[in-house]
Amino acid sequence: MKALLLASMMSVSLCAHAQATAPAASPPVASTAPPMAEVHPQGQIASAAAVTDPIFHVRAKVLGLERGVEMLQWRKVDVPAPPHFEQAWTAERIDSSAFDAVHRNTGDLPFNGERWWTTDPKLDDHPVSADVLGALDAWTPLKPDLLQLPTNLAVSFQPDGDWLSTSQDPAHPAIGDVRVRWRAIEHASAPNGAVLIAGRWELPAATSTVATNAVPISAAASSQPSSTASTNGMRVWLQRMFGDHVAWLIVAGLAFAVALLIRKRRR
Repeated sequence: MKALLLASMMSVSLCAHAQATAPAASPPVASTAPPMAEVHPQGQIASAAAVTDPIFHVRAKVLGLERGVEMLQWRKVDVPAPPHFEQAWTAERIDSSAFDAVHRNTGDLPFNGERWWTTDPKLDDHPVSADVLGALDAWTPLKPDLLQLPTNLAVSFQPDGDWLSTSQDPAHPAIGDVRVRWRAIEHASAPNGAVLIAGRWELPAATSTVATNAVPISAAASSQPSSTASTNGMRVWLQRMFGDHVAWLIVAGLAFAVALLIRKRRR
């Protein structure tokens, strides 16, 4: 039984080593066919779908729609000295809690600036990804149709150049007055780097560095422990003699040894 156990352990070890060092499949041969021609955008990105500002109901068939909001507020200026206060149109609330009573601001902006994108952009009859749209910067002023505004907002705002303002006298606005304007991208050329991937225009990520960071095969082999040298030599010899059939031969030999042992014990 000891001999049988020893033979089993040796066969399992040799099978594992033979499988671990079986010759790897040959790497695929690089194609000699010429690469496919790179596809470049020819037309412009456009959309037939409308984009809407849900609060003001401003609506247009554009790629992108942007609402800008500003409030006239007090701000403290330290330079040049001496410190003083001035009025400024700003898109963010200025904290005036430390200001004197005369220069307190009225509160938060009633609306925020926002941006919306079309859901159906096309370029050369192919869809366009969100990252391509986000790279566009061809914004132009959009004059809203005042008839589109909800009634409560239409009576609160009046035209003021490119803006709609709550000022009673746009030439002399008061602290707390709000003004709103819109910009849009009606159509635009594709940004640099846009490529057609699986039928959609995209901006691909930076080139992968996986290949350059891979450990060379020679370096990996040199780090192998020296204690495995003799075992490796045996595996190499067996593979040279019997090729990929080493594992099967070991199993057959083990089965033959077991059969002999059983026959001997019956005698």
